[in-house]
Amino acid sequence: MKLQHILSSVGRRGGWLLPLLLLLLLLIPLTAQAQNPYPPSPPPPMADSRFGAVEAYDAPHIAKAAGVGWGRVIFWWHQMQPTGPNDWNPHYFPDGQMNNELAEGRELVGLLAGTPAWASDSGSVRAVPSGLYLPYDDPNNLWGNFVYKMADYYAGKIDRWVIWNEPDVWDDSHPGKTWEGTVEDFVQLQKVAYQAAHAANPNVKLHLAATTYWWDVQYGRPLYIRGLLDAINAEPEAAANNHFFDVGTFHIYFHPDQVYELTKLYRDIFDEKGFADKPLWINETNAPPSEDPLHPAPGLLFDVTLEDQSYFLMQAWAGGLAAGAERISLYKTRDERSLPIGVEPYGLMRKDGSVRPVFWTYRTLVTYLSGYQSAEMHREGWARRVTVNRGDLGRTIVVWNQGLHAQEMRVPANAGDGLLVGPFGMLKRISPANGFYRVVLPGSRNGQVGGIPYMIVEGAGSSVDLPVPAEFAGVIPDPQTLEPDPSVLPPIIPPPNAGDDWAIAGGRFFTQAGNNAGGFAVVDNAEAGFWSAFQRLGGLQNVGYPISQRFVYEGFVTQAFQKLVLQWRPEANTAYPVNVFDELSERGFDSQLLNFRQTPPPLVDFDPPGATWDEIVAARQALLDENAAIRARYFGQRDPMTVYGLPLTHAEDMGNHYALRTQRAVFQQWKEEVPWAAAGEVTIANGGDIAKELGWLPEAALIAQPVAGP
Repeated sequence: MKLQHILSSVGRRGGWLLPLLLLLLLLIPLTAQAQNPYPPSPPPPMADSRFGAVEAYDAPHIAKAAGVGWGRVIFWWHQMQPTGPNDWNPHYFPDGQMNNELAEGRELVGLLAGTPAWASDSGSVRAVPSGLYLPYDDPNNLWGNFVYKMADYYAGKIDRWVIWNEPDVWDDSHPGKTWEGTVEDFVQLQKVAYQAAHAANPNVKLHLAATTYWWDVQYGRPLYIRGLLDAINAEPEAAANNHFFDVGTFHIYFHPDQVYELTKLYRDIFDEKGFADKPLWINETNAPPSEDPLHPAPGLLFDVTLEDQSYFLMQAWAGGLAAGAERISLYKTRDERSLPIGVEPYGLMRKDGSVRPVFWTYRTLVTYLSGYQSAEMHREGWARRVTVNRGDLGRTIVVWNQGLHAQEMRVPANAGDGLLVGPFGMLKRISPANGFYRVVLPGSRNGQVGGIPYMIVEGAGSSVDLPVPAEFAGVIPDPQTLEPDPSVLPPIIPPPNAGDDWAIAGGRFFTQAGNNAGGFAVVDNAEAGFWSAFQRLGGLQNVGYPISQRFVYEGFVTQAFQKLVLQWRPEANTAYPVNVFDELSERGFDSQLLNFRQTPPPLVDFDPPGATWDEIVAARQALLDENAAIRARYFGQRDPMTVYGLPLTHAEDMGNHYALRTQRAVFQQWKEEVPWAAAGEVTIANGGDIAKELGWLPEAALIAQPVAGP
């Protein structure tokens, strides 16, 4: 799913415009300066047919110059057969266009979707086709007949078909919704397609529809892909028919760490369901820019520059391969010619024919990752290192920094020297010292897309030259001349066979909440005694894992944990929990808590003037009497005043649950079953985690201390 959300040329303009445009270009930042809209026609010096870009046929000269090896083509059924089962639209994807793609060596992958009005009772393009549960070759199975015709007509030219698109988009009002049927209906759709396609073309490969992941996770729904694979396994004819698919596919955008993590998750799910033999493809990925000066799209959900888009591509490709993706495809080759300003643009090429910097990054990827056989991810703090094995071509090591601060990385060498490559081409040859290449990786601009990525190419592949285009000369800094940020702590060395946490001098080191970037120490020392306080307050059960380094808040040393934020008070020689939700209210977070966390705002003027402390406590705790389950959970804690503080609200009806806010936590009683709780169950939202989520904790304190890796 795509969220709804350098450079142009003077080209063939009149001669009188040229001096004026050249003058204007001097006033425009580098990323807005003009590039030739017709990049060098020769393809990259290396080729690999596994590098994809959606709709490569729409800009074949760009696809060739970038090194695109395969492209997806959507065949909308309602446009191929608009009036009936005997209709056929030969102009939808002209044979000449198709043959040109094949002549250029680009594989075509078709996608079938979109029910014609005549093919269902409702007339909806999202509808379950009529006759779907008849045998695939029954004349009244309209879908089966269409798939057979497509597979037969395109046999030998298009031998891979993706069946439908993103059936997990469930909101009827969303334009991305494509499927109105049940999961079981979709299994039947896939089954009929598999049988019909193989009857027409024995060499055909069918892909399972790509899903988005986020349409389930953001709304607390079970993952569609799990239910779909379970339903396939339950189909009696599945085992005899290769379970109706050959390849699993999915789409993931914007965050390179999520490309890696979600690819791993999908791989684990497929393996768990018995499909370890099915390869995975990422059929769409990108971080479309919101800040392209030639196509501005301000106000989008994600803030992405042209540079970010290029960096994302290199990071996502490396992460996807490391997590087990067999192929990856960029969405997409060219912007739509009618794309309005303000709508997020995805293309290597703009609608005016100019190319974005990401075009040059794509060429660089093809050149120095071609021939990939396997890849492995290593993490050192916020730094990422993906080692790509390229067989006879040697290996390519992709490195970048996902954190906000420059970080040094020592990259193990496997050769006497290597070729250092940036996002737009080769930079220089470098040599290791004592078995390691030393590089300092610039920090991320905002923590979403990582900082500038680099490649170190060793072996035969390092002899391939891909010069940096003149437009980008000097733009990418030499990572061997940079200095790391001193706020980034040096890596901590774990003991042999260490688990997720281990003893250190004065306390313990925890990696559980380090976001795979390291961890946080909880210790007693001359500054503060957080380790003793952690244990006194109930340890993990009541305090949670640490989520920050120490920082100073309102003059006192403070450390945040998942459940509590502790503040050291030297006059008492102990640490006390901070009233997190009182602090958030004072800083104006109540509306965000209500809108995004369904947390009710605190009661105003609730405590009567002149009331004693005991009277205030009694009145506040009486609010718990409104919900017996929440009251039982509150007083089930041995020391609720210390762990939770006093209630701040009534038990408010928030739709699918009741919520009651205290000074340090939020109690939630669920009216209906949700993935994390049964109906009637009470859960507790962690105060420390919410403070972090809302940005109340200082950014520097959230930097995990790296753990020394292999």
